[in-house]
Amino acid sequence: MDDVDADAVRAADESGRARIWAEWVAELGQPEASRRWLAIFSATDAPRTG
Repeated sequence: MDDVDADAVRAADESGRARIWAEWVAELGQPEASRRWLAIFSATDAPRTG
């Protein structure tokens, strides 16, 4: 998971995505929050192969 914080991935899975999204938008602004959101969920929700 390049450029993805493992703690953030666990927090997303355990604590609720809506709360995390709202915190990131407030802290980072929507463009950066969107970039991080897509990185985390592409790493965690993508179908696994191999």
